[in-house]
Amino acid sequence: MKFPSEANEALLPFFLDRNDAMIRWGSIVSSFQLLPGLRGFWPMSAIGASGEAIDLSGLGNHLTNTNSADYGSDTLAPIARYNGSSQYHTITDAASSNAFDILGDEGYVITADRGLTVGAWVKFDGAAGGSEETVIGKYTSGDPAYLIQRVNTSGVMQFLIDSGGSDTINSDTAVTTAWTFVVGRYIPSTSIDIFLNGVSDGQNTTSIPATIDNSAVAFRIGATGAPGDYLDGEISCAFICASALSDDLILALNEQSRVIFGV
Repeated sequence: MKFPSEANEALLPFFLDRNDAMIRWGSIVSSFQLLPGLRGFWPMSAIGASGEAIDLSGLGNHLTNTNSADYGSDTLAPIARYNGSSQYHTITDAASSNAFDILGDEGYVITADRGLTVGAWVKFDGAAGGSEETVIGKYTSGDPAYLIQRVNTSGVMQFLIDSGGSDTINSDTAVTTAWTFVVGRYIPSTSIDIFLNGVSDGQNTTSIPATIDNSAVAFRIGATGAPGDYLDGEISCAFICASALSDDLILALNEQSRVIFGV
């Protein structure tokens, strides 16, 4: 039955609206946990006794809190805050049972879904400048695999994958100090893509490799594997999948979570 708009408006105070922050707040974690190929999910809400960022994927790949990044909240959103000079979260290959050595040719994933998707909600504390700022990845200049970072000169977001030579894609849009949902996706032999707030903002289809290098570098949030290129800002709902998520799934993640970030 379709009610007149006047009736809908009259009843609204008694029911939660579809995009009410309380509704979305209660469904965000389960939305990320439902992702195909999920290898890690760190909402930055659950914290271990030693300050670890607890992994809610079910694999237990909790991240060591190096140099005491702070935890807190931004209205309804849980956050980890990094100082831009020394703080990051990390886990080694050995500690994670190589869960983050995602090459893109995993035989247990159906062919159409093979690849890598990685991302997070991020809020930078200031304008771009100085060095690049790392969001998430498994990267050093001598042993790279994949990385999302903000470029120091232009403020655009960059997604990099490596297979004997780096392939990159930069977003068309610069990211400043507003909360932004940044996602990088690799589809073997097809494309690398970067998404901002659920929408494709750049794509590279030139000579895309069939696999990503198997790097021995630690997986990190907030810094590269050196470590270096530290993040000055906040992270929430970081995730990684051994699967190339569809455009629809990436948009759905953004729509489920954006309200609590004021987007």
